[in-house]
Amino acid sequence: MDLTIQSEASLLSFDFRFIQPGDGDSLRVSFNDMILFDLSGENISGSDFQSVAIPIRSLAGKTGVLTVKLINTGAPNAEFEVSNFQILSSNESSPTLPDLVVSNLGNPPASVVAGGMFTMPSTTTNQGTGSAGQFSTVHYLSLDNTITNADLAVPGTYSFGGLAAGNSESLTVTITVPTSVASGTYFFGACADALSEVAEFNETNNCRVATTTLVVNPACANVVAPVSVTRGGFRQNSATGRYVQQVTLKNTGSSAIAGLVSLVLDNLSSNATLFNKNGVTSCATPTGSPVVNVNVSMDSVLSAGESASVVLEFTNPNNQLITYTTRVVAGSGTR
Repeated sequence: MDLTIQSEASLLSFDFRFIQPGDGDSLRVSFNDMILFDLSGENISGSDFQSVAIPIRSLAGKTGVLTVKLINTGAPNAEFEVSNFQILSSNESSPTLPDLVVSNLGNPPASVVAGGMFTMPSTTTNQGTGSAGQFSTVHYLSLDNTITNADLAVPGTYSFGGLAAGNSESLTVTITVPTSVASGTYFFGACADALSEVAEFNETNNCRVATTTLVVNPACANVVAPVSVTRGGFRQNSATGRYVQQVTLKNTGSSAIAGLVSLVLDNLSSNATLFNKNGVTSCATPTGSPVVNVNVSMDSVLSAGESASVVLEFTNPNNQLITYTTRVVAGSGTR
């Protein structure tokens, strides 16, 4: 359809319905090469007409082709009907539609371990003039400060049964950072109606980004990078009676080992006890082995080629041979 959008135009309004939703096919409305509306039939329940209004002030005065078509993602098995196209000016009444936004979003903690959780406030508001049916607000991690539903969704989605015009719902949501998330700095955000379940007055204002970023640190795990462990000889401290041994770790790989670095003593002989242990392993198998943290550097990173030493102290009342095998764990959190 050839169309000239008048200078006073503010909204493109139309009614639509999916007669047959299909298997992911979507209804797309475009002006020239600009996509104005895109909605999957999978997210539409029932076959009643719904109204939608799209802001088009940025297109005022332009001439082009308005296209309505079905975008097939699988077999072309969806059917739809569109009617009642209108161009509304700023002085005409607009359709009664919901407009869902994330009106408030708390800031995440400064850092969290992959696999960790945190809670924060999140408020979703319907600032439109019509009631919204069922929809979901989804929370995301993003590498940039533009939050979209293409970012990494994190557990902490909240499903609404509906929200009346002018109403808000404030929640304290629990966010879980997946263990698979790579270490780094992320923006945190949320999008109302993230699954495009509701036809809205404005489909472009659903998302909000927090004002501070979140650093995801690696969780504690066994180090698979090559690390050499060199043990010195035992000597007995005459003042304490404890046996002392210096152990040196060296990163012989090409990548840095980030996070707190710890030496684990597996299969420690039963005649000896590690006196200066920092705890026992629980974050990586085998568990229950004594562990001592290694002071690698101010940045807690054992860089490629870097070495660090730790002194072990053993109680050995019967003065028998002390034996053990070594393992290195690294990352944030408990060992």
